[in-house]
Amino acid sequence: MSLIAATLLAIAQSGQLSRMDGLWDAWLDSPGGRLRFELYLSQTTHRPRRRRTVPSGWRADVANASEHVPVPEVQLQEAHLHLAWPHYDSSIESTFDPATKMLDGTWSKRAGPDRWTTLPFHARHVGSLHVALSDFDTPFGGRWRAQFSSDPNPAIALFDGDFGRRLGHDAFPDIAATFLTTLGDYRFLAGHMDANKEGFSLGCFDGAHAFLFKATLQPDASLKGDFWSGDSWHETWTAVRDENAKLPDPFGLTKWNGSASLASVSFLDVDGKPQSLIKFTGAARMVVLFGSWCPNCNDEAEFLRELDAKYRERGLSIVGLAFELTGDFARDAKQVKLYAQRHQLTFPMLIAGTSDKEAAWNSFPLLDEIRAYPTTIFLHGDGRVRAVHQGYSGPATGAEHTKLREDFERLIEELLTETDAKK
Repeated sequence: MSLIAATLLAIAQSGQLSRMDGLWDAWLDSPGGRLRFELYLSQTTHRPRRRRTVPSGWRADVANASEHVPVPEVQLQEAHLHLAWPHYDSSIESTFDPATKMLDGTWSKRAGPDRWTTLPFHARHVGSLHVALSDFDTPFGGRWRAQFSSDPNPAIALFDGDFGRRLGHDAFPDIAATFLTTLGDYRFLAGHMDANKEGFSLGCFDGAHAFLFKATLQPDASLKGDFWSGDSWHETWTAVRDENAKLPDPFGLTKWNGSASLASVSFLDVDGKPQSLIKFTGAARMVVLFGSWCPNCNDEAEFLRELDAKYRERGLSIVGLAFELTGDFARDAKQVKLYAQRHQLTFPMLIAGTSDKEAAWNSFPLLDEIRAYPTTIFLHGDGRVRAVHQGYSGPATGAEHTKLREDFERLIEELLTETDAKK
């Protein structure tokens, strides 16, 4: 027996793998430092007929602030842990060291036709902590007007002043936030304040994106920080407290240019059959530009499923135009099918092109520019455009998300009522 085989056998016989249940303090080695998140592992069980309950597999969840996301694919074999998000073409491969109770490995995600984002992955076993949660004072709570160095448009930072969770172990984050931009939000961010509460590190890892924000308080009470995304993107940002900070109206940022008609646009559906947009008729219509790789699009998909269920019988028609990462039809169609399956979507989706925004506009030149995924177009039953909404404010944005839902439903109700009035 080899030394490796003997070691793995010893691990199994000692029950080490069965004691991997519970909380792991996990992180990616981002170019900006540790991007921390919580990882929960638990054994699933089943009860064969006339037999006791026995282990049948493993479940994993990642947590960022108040969001807990199940990992779709989990395999623990001997000392190897495989976590995968097939709908994002993303996975973690790691090995467990029983001596250190550490997992070490690599996160990989497809970033383009021939490029992968990769970052080292580590996790330290914390176990089961039964601790009471209490408020943890933060000086950052509230609304801030923010500016990213690469974006001429303003942004908003929202810090949850009531989130504090640290009590008993530093694996628990003590600060939560999100950023709103004209292109979408940065979802659920969680992290840790410095010991003197004059700075912080915030991160989000959900299988799709790896975001890391750092900042320190300046003498004038402003914030100055850095933002890293994935394995290469870096920019700086600043913020000042402003409870009245607002973004431009998302219905006024991208325009329908009127240079072409829906009848002139045709794409392949996920089964490879050509489909013209003019065929997707209804008393009210929505055309949604999205990418299966896009976290904001996945947030919107949950809402689109609700809208479809609520309004389809009254005449709402939704069609999705997917702009994917590779341009390889078979691969991109597979990812869109996984996207639809994940969100239980039954409206039609077409493969419209690649995610590069200039190439996307060449494929769909009916807008003045394609600036954001998702972009949602509302049309009258006769094909006239009523409104174009840029970006998406997801559940992490609180009141902004509630307002978006109300705005979408108001538009749909108006379009359907107008059609009913003409009958």
